[in-house]
Amino acid sequence: MKLNTNENPYPPSPKVLRAVKAATDQRLRLYPNPAADGLREKLARLHGCAMENIIVGNGSDELLALATRAFVEPGGCAQP
Repeated sequence: MKLNTNENPYPPSPKVLRAVKAATDQRLRLYPNPAADGLREKLARLHGCAMENIIVGNGSDELLALATRAFVEPGGCAQP
């Protein structure tokens, strides 16, 4: 078990497994829309902003990588 990756040494309870199976259909096996348009649209409405002002990612590592690529120029981290 690694706490820094939020891993759990225990399996999900049978109740959780039954609930997940009951709440899902064949879409669970597919990748979601990478732009997360539906989620971004609902978040924009909730917060009163444009969908274009919201970015979503698959965890904080992905969002940090996107921000770094967007705002740090290649070779921009000079070594002392």
